[in-house]
Order: sequence, then C-alpha cells, then structure tokens
Amino acid sequence: MLLLGSEQFVDRMKGLLKGDRREQTTLRQARTKVLSWEQITQAVAKAWGTEWQIAKEAHASRALAAALHVGRHYSDYSLRELGQLAGAMEYPAVTMAIRRFEKRLQVDKTLTRRLKQVLKMLQVKT
Repeated sequence: MLLLGSEQFVDRMKGLLKGDRREQTTLRQARTKVLSWEQITQAVAKAWGTEWQIAKEAHASRALAAALHVGRHYSDYSLRELGQLAGAMEYPAVTMAIRRFEKRLQVDKTLTRRLKQVLKMLQVKT
C-alpha cells in the first residue's frame, strides 16, 4: 500500500484503514515505530528510579508491564515483538500483562503517576 499526500492526509487515511493488523502487513509497514524499546525502557527505569534490569525483574514494581503497555499503545510493535524484546515472553502472556496493568491503573494512583511521567519523558500525545 502506498499513501501519497501531506502528513495530515496520510495520518488520517491510516486511521481510517481498519482490519486485522496481522493480515495487513503493508499497513503495519506504513506505520513507523515512533519509539524504540530502548527509549521506552530507559523512560520506565527513570520513572521507577532504578536501572531497567532491576526494575524489570521486580515483579511487584510493574515496570515491565508499564513498558509493554507503552510499547503496545505508543509504538507499532506487535505482541510477538514485545514478547521477544521483554525476554522470551509468549504473546498471550504479553496481552495478559498489559490487561492486568491497565486494570491496576484504575486503582493505583502511584502507578498512574509513574506512567504519566514515562509518557511525558517520551513526549507522546495521550
């Protein structure tokens, strides 16, 4: 698929295209991975106040789930890619981690504040 026009036009057309992303590889390729995994993990580590490896392995900190959430919603990584980047997670586990994280955001103000810090550091539009 090829889209020609202004940036606003191309963005609008991409938003109108619907369907299963797994089957529409050209649509996925048309989008760019605005954020790299490294950028995401660095921002999460900074918001959590520790090194990424430490934050990632502390399950109760939810840093890994935060990074997966950001990767899923603010980049174009597939669930499979996120699982590989996170360290050999299967994509159903990635989905569950993101769902649990999003549920936890509804009741955990500290987690919500940290996610807002991450998004601000990454300069993403929410």
